[in-house]
Amino acid sequence: MSLEELTSAEELPNPQENPFNFLDAVNEGLSAGRFKDYNASQLYNLSTQVIEACISISEKGKKNVEPECKKMWEEISQIFDKRPIKERIKVVHQRKYGYTLDEVIKNPLKGTSLKSMWEEIQTDISFGYLFSKGGPRVNFVKTNALLFASFGFFSVPHELIHAGVNSLAGGINHQIVINTLYGGQLYEKIMPEIESKFLFPLLGGYVKFENPSTMGTIAAAVAPYVLTPLGIYLAKKGHEKEKIVLCAVGAGLIAAHAGGIVGDWRLAGQIIVSKGIELVQETLEMKTNPEYAPAINVATLVAGLYVGSKLLAVSYRAMKGAVNSVEKYIAKE
Repeated sequence: MSLEELTSAEELPNPQENPFNFLDAVNEGLSAGRFKDYNASQLYNLSTQVIEACISISEKGKKNVEPECKKMWEEISQIFDKRPIKERIKVVHQRKYGYTLDEVIKNPLKGTSLKSMWEEIQTDISFGYLFSKGGPRVNFVKTNALLFASFGFFSVPHELIHAGVNSLAGGINHQIVINTLYGGQLYEKIMPEIESKFLFPLLGGYVKFENPSTMGTIAAAVAPYVLTPLGIYLAKKGHEKEKIVLCAVGAGLIAAHAGGIVGDWRLAGQIIVSKGIELVQETLEMKTNPEYAPAINVATLVAGLYVGSKLLAVSYRAMKGAVNSVEKYIAKE
């Protein structure tokens, strides 16, 4: 529903032209119960317009309306929460996470905080609401069982892409390991170069490799995430068509992207930070005092985690933006 349709439906003033009048009308509408029959999409739009009107007034410095806006937003949210969960989930996917690649390029750091990224990925990989039977706990177990099965299935191509790109970039693969929990013993028999080991369930496997170049190392580390757009697309279609299998397959690939924060993305971030430090030292003709080396290593690790988390978030949003853009382009044709 467009802004024009929303405002005309309840004869609300335009929030961009008349933010004060708009907020007054919304407040009156809430008191009179005029929005109780709104669907999830209408309510989401209404809450968004309330926030935008509040920001518009605050930026002009005319009046502090934050308490009133917060109260209205909470009341609208309470009405929104009473709508069927399938309806609410679809609206969130379409409205909040339906951004395009162009929007990501214009504001690449938007939505890249750990909290925002966690909420977005959780929304993408959660499909327990699609189960017709079972309570919240049972559906939670079903969702995670399918999620881990999908994650485990894609562990092999994930690790093989690591190894393959490293070889193509002139590197050496010392060890390719697949978690025994995800069929490592079977793959060990099929492909002798693979080893099976019991690992923590959140690890599908790993590759120990060396590469003579910085770019080769980074490329080998992040290459498997070329599969992430496929996961985003499948999960998106699964939510739209209410297909559990599509959601599960997509969720496994998305989970792999998120899980890379402790490994691949952290490694890429740490390399970038280390090379940055080296560049500064060379420019200033400085050398690290061996006494401070341990502290610098710890600082580099922490900084690498931070930079890696940003690489994870920006790449994920760029990939989703690209998927959304392609879909919208095809829909126009």
